[in-house]
Amino acid sequence: MHKAIDVAANKLEELGIGKRQVNYKMRDAGWSRQRYWGEPFPVVFKDDVPYAMKESELP
Repeated sequence: MHKAIDVAANKLEELGIGKRQVNYKMRDAGWSRQRYWGEPFPVVFKDDVPYAMKESELP
């Protein structure tokens, strides 16, 4: 598969319709969960307004 990617990238560069580029992605278990459930910060809701919990209130 890597050979096919190299061949395709080389051909696109040769034809002048593309260029090789490397994309880096930062992945972290906490942040990647945000897409599905929201960031897991401990909050308390009062009158539908979220307030961050104090560190002393955490288990």
